[in-house]
Amino acid sequence: MCTASHNPKAYTGAKLLRRGALALSSDAGIGELREIVTAGDPGDPVEGGGYEQQDVAADFQAKVTGLIDMTAVREMKVVLDGGNGMAGPMAGPILDQLPLHQVQTYWTPDGNFPDHEPNPLLPENRTYIVKKVLSEGAELGVAWDGDADRCFFIDDTGRFVDGDFLTALLAESILAKEPGALILYDVRATRARRRGSARPAPSRGSIRPGAAARSRGTTTSATSTAPTPGRSRPF
Repeated sequence: MCTASHNPKAYTGAKLLRRGALALSSDAGIGELREIVTAGDPGDPVEGGGYEQQDVAADFQAKVTGLIDMTAVREMKVVLDGGNGMAGPMAGPILDQLPLHQVQTYWTPDGNFPDHEPNPLLPENRTYIVKKVLSEGAELGVAWDGDADRCFFIDDTGRFVDGDFLTALLAESILAKEPGALILYDVRATRARRRGSARPAPSRGSIRPGAAARSRGTTTSATSTAPTPGRSRPF
């Protein structure tokens, strides 16, 4: 898999996976591979494998829309910053089904990233969307990283919404619908996440520190934040 995620194009690299789609790491496989490469003798060639192309867009969209009550989304004006990454092709067709007035910016993939790196955790990369939300009078701004597996929110005042508080809001909603659901969150999060997540139903849900905030397919950006509004850093 060749990817740079939210990094500048100069850092494009390869993710190496072994059987079972398990990533190679310094503890599993990378050292052995390094020894083979540096020895200059990879051994006898083996018969090459094959590949197939599949269009998974329809399945992906059906899966996502199946997790959303589409009728619960009201009309609103939203500024979207795709960062010239994959958000446009991936999230675009789903958002088009919602009653949103979209202000699409940097919506077409472009590996040159003409405006900013697609990493909204860095304040300099969200300057544009903050200004655009305010100038458009939008109720919400959404910015994605390069491969669109994380999104970040700007409220109607131009303020960056820390991941801690977003996770707490999502946890409230999940626990209200599914009493006893397990909510996982980053152990480095502030206490606001645990308090906020537990507040609506402290006896019905279980809140545990974990690798990210996940429940029934719902994932938020896992960030570690300081109490000061608008400051966050990646884990």
